[in-house]
Amino acid sequence: RRIYRSGESEYFLNRLPCRLKDINDLFMDTGMGADAYSVIELKMVEQILSDNTEDRRKLFEEAAGITKYKIRRRQTFRKLETTKLDLMRANDIIAEIEKKVNSLKRQTQKANRYQKLSTQLKFEEVRLGLNEFDHLNAKIGPLSEKLQNLELVAEQYLGEINKKEADVEEMNAVLIGREQKLREAQLALEEIDKKVKAIEEEVLVSRERKNNLEDLIRRYSEENATLVQRKDLLASRIDELTQAIQAAEKNYSTLHQDLETQKAGYQTFEESLNQQKTQLENYRKELVQLIDETAKKRNAYQLTKNNIQNLERKIAELEKDIEIQQTGSGDTLTLLDEQNYSRKQLTSKIEQLRADAEQHQTLTENHRHTLEQLRSRKAEAEAEIKSLNARIAIVQKAIENHEGFPGSVQFLLNGKTPGIDRTVADILSTEDRFKKALEAALGESFSFLIGTSASGVREALAKLSSSDHGYATFLNREKLPAGDSPASLDHAKNQIIALAPEVVHSKDTALVQLLLGDVAFVDDFDKATALAEQFPTYRFVTLNGEIVKGNYLIKGSGKRKTSGSVIGQRETLQQLQSQTQQLENELSTIQHRLTETEQALQTGAGHASSLQTALRNAEQELIQLEKSISQFEYEQKRTRENVNKNQDSISQARQEKELFQATLDEIDPTIHELEQRRTALEVKTRELEFQLNELEKQRREKFEALNQVQSAALRLEGELQNHRSGIENAKQQILLNDETIARHSAESAAAQAEIERIGQSAASHDAALTELLQTRDESEKTRDYENQEVAKLRENASKIDADLKRTRRQRDELINSRHSLEQDHTQLKFEIRNLCERIQREYDFDLTKDSFESLETGAATDEEPEMEETDMAAQPQTASESVHEEKSIDDVLDDDLPAENQPASFDPQAAKTLIDDIRRKIKMLGPVNMEAFAEFKVEKERLDLLVQQRQDLLDAEQQLLQTIETINTTAQKQFMEVFEKIRENFIKIFTSLFDASEANLELAKDEDPLEASIDILARPTGKKIQHIALLSGGEKTLTAISLLFAIYLVKPSPFCILDEVDAPLDDTNIDKFTKLLRDFSKDTQFIVVTHNKRTMEAAANIFGITMQEAGVSKVVSVKFSNRGDNTDTDDIEELIRRNQVEELNQEIKDPPSAPANN
Repeated sequence: RRIYRSGESEYFLNRLPCRLKDINDLFMDTGMGADAYSVIELKMVEQILSDNTEDRRKLFEEAAGITKYKIRRRQTFRKLETTKLDLMRANDIIAEIEKKVNSLKRQTQKANRYQKLSTQLKFEEVRLGLNEFDHLNAKIGPLSEKLQNLELVAEQYLGEINKKEADVEEMNAVLIGREQKLREAQLALEEIDKKVKAIEEEVLVSRERKNNLEDLIRRYSEENATLVQRKDLLASRIDELTQAIQAAEKNYSTLHQDLETQKAGYQTFEESLNQQKTQLENYRKELVQLIDETAKKRNAYQLTKNNIQNLERKIAELEKDIEIQQTGSGDTLTLLDEQNYSRKQLTSKIEQLRADAEQHQTLTENHRHTLEQLRSRKAEAEAEIKSLNARIAIVQKAIENHEGFPGSVQFLLNGKTPGIDRTVADILSTEDRFKKALEAALGESFSFLIGTSASGVREALAKLSSSDHGYATFLNREKLPAGDSPASLDHAKNQIIALAPEVVHSKDTALVQLLLGDVAFVDDFDKATALAEQFPTYRFVTLNGEIVKGNYLIKGSGKRKTSGSVIGQRETLQQLQSQTQQLENELSTIQHRLTETEQALQTGAGHASSLQTALRNAEQELIQLEKSISQFEYEQKRTRENVNKNQDSISQARQEKELFQATLDEIDPTIHELEQRRTALEVKTRELEFQLNELEKQRREKFEALNQVQSAALRLEGELQNHRSGIENAKQQILLNDETIARHSAESAAAQAEIERIGQSAASHDAALTELLQTRDESEKTRDYENQEVAKLRENASKIDADLKRTRRQRDELINSRHSLEQDHTQLKFEIRNLCERIQREYDFDLTKDSFESLETGAATDEEPEMEETDMAAQPQTASESVHEEKSIDDVLDDDLPAENQPASFDPQAAKTLIDDIRRKIKMLGPVNMEAFAEFKVEKERLDLLVQQRQDLLDAEQQLLQTIETINTTAQKQFMEVFEKIRENFIKIFTSLFDASEANLELAKDEDPLEASIDILARPTGKKIQHIALLSGGEKTLTAISLLFAIYLVKPSPFCILDEVDAPLDDTNIDKFTKLLRDFSKDTQFIVVTHNKRTMEAAANIFGITMQEAGVSKVVSVKFSNRGDNTDTDDIEELIRRNQVEELNQEIKDPPSAPANN
């Protein structure tokens, strides 16, 4: 197998590409794989003999070589299921397409009807459009003449308006000049006001400025006085600081000489002290080395002693652990038996839950199938109800409109004429097969009106004569004569179907006898002519509507559907309504069953979900139990290994203890010598430390005195620095004060000069203000004069403007009248254009160019859409179509088509009524699919293809069933042959192991041998055991081995690995087991993993697995045929140990070479 990083794989056989299926088929039934019986462990013995026979069956299937047949059968079953699903889908699709084909058939009929009505509509619309076109053109002429007259009057008004507008323009020019002078006077006055305001603002600003300057001079004078006082104080402070600096400098000189003397003495003492410290540090280093060496020896001593104690404790713990593990092993075996019994019960419970889940699954599938059937039947019923309702609407409309009757009859019945309520056809009814014959026999009498009295008939005649609806025939019920009874036809009963009065139903028997008393129905025309010769007084009518009387009167008719007959319409309506009611009742029942089935399905789903949950929980519990059993088995095996390992550890620990004790004896004298040397050195160190402490005290005293002198010197230096800084700061402050006083004096002088200048400016401002006020009075007088002149001119202009507006209003009224006429004229043109465009757009006819005669010719030769009758007849009849013959749309609506064009006299209102009627009929058709013809052909071809594919699926289903039958037959035969051989071998081997015992293999009766459970019957000598689960561990093992060897006799395996299967066997059964191994070793190689000594004795080669180093296993082999000197011992373990010792000694002599350094 080659795996790519993308996850894809490729497979090869002998380097040739192949499929994974090819590899699986190659190894199938070869005894190799996960289910092979060539590798058997102790756990598999329990599985082979457990109640779950599935593992046991796999062994038999491998031996019989039927695995490939079962796999192929499962694959075939899956293909069969897929085929059935495809078949169901095909049936669903075919049903849908059949409905679509039927619908398209009806749509093509509707499209044909639509085209007929559309052609007639075009003819009537164009004819009406031509009439309207001529009518509108006749209205436009007078309007054009009136518009020309109004245009001349409007021109006269326009000349008068232009003259008055010129006068207004001249007056406006004069007015504009005066207004310009008025604006100039107003601007001059505003300019003077601005200057007055500016002078007044300057006077106010100068006054405020003068006050501020006077305050500034006063404030500076006060600040200068304060600064002079501060200068005097700073000069006194400078004198005080100068005297303090002189005294401090004298003290600092004396203190500095004393400090230098003390520094020299302290440095000499410090050098002597450092020499003593160096000698002490050397002593301490030597002492630390001794202490460290002593500590190492003591640590080694203590560590060795601890190791000895740890080894003693380890030996005690290992001995205790061996005792605990040997005790716990018995408890584990007890728990293991209990859990095996629990696993058996839990397995039975899981099988029961699975059976219940499958049963509920089957019930759920049944509910779903029922639900699908009910939904399908519901859809069919709803479709049938919809179809019946459509037919009821058609019949009701025919009854209400009295369709099929002459116009006179419809006129009287629609007019509710008293005494006239129905026709002969309304009171007669018969079976469908007689309707055509009855209609032929009645002839025109089917439309005879029945009057209840002579007065009613006369009133109806009067009403009919006053209209133009033609003539009508009446039957007066009061005056009906008794019908003549013609000669009897008793001896010709076998040649006629029935007499008309016998099969025609009506409450008015006299009327039936009068009209149909001489009518007999026969099968065909030959019988009618033959009987007419014998009975000339009778009319013999065939079911096809042919009438023969005395062979001198013969009448025939073309094909006509009985569904279009006017006879028995009310009875037909009642039948349709009854069928609809029955279907509605059935639909209600189906809906009720649907609800019940859905509830049952929901309930079943909930129960199935709970069963699945319980099954998952039980399976999870079984998995946990299996894990626990495996854990106990592993713990049992690990306990044995731990005991052996602990014993080896105890021996090794005792050897290590002896080595550690010898090491203790060597370390003890060395520690004593080191202790003596350390004590002598510690005495010297303490003496030197005492001397250094005394010197250290003297050094601290000298250092403190030096620090005091040094601190006093530093303090004096700080005071001198502070005094010098104070003098400098005072001098700087005096300079700043002088500068501030000078600046204040200069600014005060400038402010005084500014105050004098402001006083001079105020006088000049007062003189200018007086002059400006005089000029303002003169400008104001000029403005008032110009204002009066402008007012006079505006008054004159208003009068002229009013006269102009009146003239314009008169002209506007004239223009409005003209505009109204223009609108009417435009509207007429717009209507003509719209009419032409609409007719051109909808019917491709130009009213201004084309002639009506060309339209008549085109309408007469217009071809209807073709739909071949052969295509319609070829449509497959399906189950979804109604068994009753339905009336087509053409049959229902053909009578509604308008009569042929009669252009002798044209009535626009009648034409509009006819157009509305045609449009109403087109609207009644509803949506029309003009693509139905092409779609019908496509869907018909698709339906034929699907029917052929469905037949292919049915053939494939039959072939798969035959294949399953063939596989079953072959596999059953092969399995039963191998099963019988294994059974015979099992009985033979088991009875050889247990004398006077019983054994057998049985298949469950009445089940498929390929799926039936295989039961093992095993009763060893002297036991009456009903179930193999009650056998002892050794008996179970021998039973399983007997079954395996029985299989080997039928289908040998080249090798077999047995992993500790002999663990439960005692010595007697071990001998039986080894004897079997020797017997079968001729054909099969056996590899036995065991701890049993007697099994090892029977082996030709022994391979021991040991772990000298943790994580590294080693194989030690012994071949008894080459080691004859060792086979005399009875202790196999001793033999293996001696081999191990020899190999270890060889390794010590020849150690492996060290790896080379890279």
